[in-house]
Amino acid sequence: MSEDYQFNQLFSQYAVEVGRYLPRRKRKDIQIEILSLLEDALEDKSEKSGRLPDEGMAIEVLKEFGPPIIFAENYHQDNTLIGPEIFPIFKPVLLFVMALFVLQFLVGALLPGIAPRPDLLTIIDSFFDKGFQVFGVLVFAFALLERTTPKVWLRWPFKEMERTWDPTGLKPEKRKAAVKPGELWFEAFFLAGMIVLFSVFPQWVGFGNNRNGVWNFVPVLSESFLAYLPWVVVYFLSKLVFNIALARQSFWDAKMRWVGIGIKVFGLLLLFAFLTGPAVFGLNPAYLAQHNPSTASVAWFESTLQNWNTGFRIYVIIAMIVQFIQLARMIFQAVMGSNQLKFRRE
Repeated sequence: MSEDYQFNQLFSQYAVEVGRYLPRRKRKDIQIEILSLLEDALEDKSEKSGRLPDEGMAIEVLKEFGPPIIFAENYHQDNTLIGPEIFPIFKPVLLFVMALFVLQFLVGALLPGIAPRPDLLTIIDSFFDKGFQVFGVLVFAFALLERTTPKVWLRWPFKEMERTWDPTGLKPEKRKAAVKPGELWFEAFFLAGMIVLFSVFPQWVGFGNNRNGVWNFVPVLSESFLAYLPWVVVYFLSKLVFNIALARQSFWDAKMRWVGIGIKVFGLLLLFAFLTGPAVFGLNPAYLAQHNPSTASVAWFESTLQNWNTGFRIYVIIAMIVQFIQLARMIFQAVMGSNQLKFRRE
């Protein structure tokens, strides 16, 4: 394979990666423009150095262009409500919050209220009304955050991506070991939020509804959950540190694979404890006292408590199966990677 083909392949893959962060309707034209810009930059660098273009020169050009997610910001308009600096964080948060809202609404619709249960049309109208409210509040919060938060805070994950940007990761043989830093940073933010929620505000894990202007909330974590809490926090914290380290490194290697395997085993042990240990959901008098939910809501939750815990155990079994498959794949990749390294040394 010629070097000319190799660096053209790097440029093509770079354009593809940038396109992932661009509007679909403009993606193809912009990718063609990016390829032209890369080729022009390579030609200029070749003329200045007085030597023919090669792969090393192409990598230098890609380093100057920067990580795809950051270069894509050049094609975002500045007059948007949610700008390019915070949109990579906004999008996954929006999906998570809206999914949580749907789950909360469905449970809340079943929760007994102080008034007669509304008909189906009223429930649908209420769903869209509250859904747009949640969406509007989230958009407003992120727009306000972008305009009031110091840019250095918003740019911190992107600065890390720039610092660790390695264009050789675009090569076909290395793309298998590459990671997506954006996803890892989002998961890190999510894990940090979960640590704060479970360790500081566990009484706010629950569900509720709002009928006739009366808000009713029922906390769902049992007293037995306190026995799991330290291990849950340790697991989330270990994944948080691991995600940050992997995002900064930007690729898998043998050390990170084995660390990931260890965390995966820890997670499986925690799931096994959930499956065989005391029930996670239940009535906790201390949490109930902080919300004073209606008697009817508490009675409904207590009457369906067995279904909650049964459903959670089914989820745990499914999660364990998925985790076992992922663990087996990680072990295979780690062992095969070690064997390839030994072979190269020999």
